[in-house]
Amino acid sequence: MPLLAHLFVYRLIAAKWPHHINFYNAKSCFLLVVLTIGIESSLWFFNCYFNYDADTEMANFVKPFLDRNFPGEGQGFIGALYYNSNGEFRLRPFLGSMGFNTIMSICMSVIVFCSFSIVTHFRKELRGSCTNSISLCCETAPMFLI
Repeated sequence: MPLLAHLFVYRLIAAKWPHHINFYNAKSCFLLVVLTIGIESSLWFFNCYFNYDADTEMANFVKPFLDRNFPGEGQGFIGALYYNSNGEFRLRPFLGSMGFNTIMSICMSVIVFCSFSIVTHFRKELRGSCTNSISLCCETAPMFLI
């Protein structure tokens, strides 16, 4: 997702502010992408590590299924058990899911904002050029009649 968001930011800058496109040279673009992917991957990892870690309640719930369907392979796993066996809501897995949703929503919001800005910019440019073309035709039409 962050790579796709960077692509849309690049398109927005290229379309709306072409005089700033020189910022996207090889070095700065590489550093920006690596920094963004590093931050996003770190947030994703820590969210998995702290919120989806298999505690005893999760292990007791999932372990019989893993042993039955995947014998000998269910030693380490992550997962979200939102309700325990008593029917009580567990907050940590919920916060983990919301963390993943937030990470993806930020990237998606950047993409939607850039798309909307690009389309709005192109519509304004087209409207302006269309008006100019119509007025130019109206100005030159009488010349053909003479």
